Amino acid sequence: MSIPEMMELGAVSFSRSEEYEELDIEVDNNSSEEIAAVALELDDRLTDSWNAERDDKHLQQMFWSALGVLSYEDSVHARAGAAFLRGNEALLQHPSSPSSANKVYRWRT
Repeated sequence: MSIPEMMELGAVSFSRSEEYEELDIEVDNNSSEEIAAVALELDDRLTDSWNAERDDKHLQQMFWSALGVLSYEDSVHARAGAAFLRGNEALLQHPSSPSSANKVYRWRT
């Protein structure tokens, strides 16, 4: 499930597992590799040794835009993990085909 789809369904503000279950959304936890990558990125950023890739800033802007934040640089003081965004760019884009009512969605937390 893409972030724009989650926005349409209101799933970005869910706080209880029952809310996801009601819409047949299956929550998929982040892998240990994804958690390690974001921890290493945080350490690199804190020690000024982070080397961003060419599209990282654009992916951050796409991520926050998908959540409805109009100006990432002016209003957001947080980041999604760069490696996660690089590996999951499809989450940022609205699918071109309509969703099936019986589709099981997956969202990584």
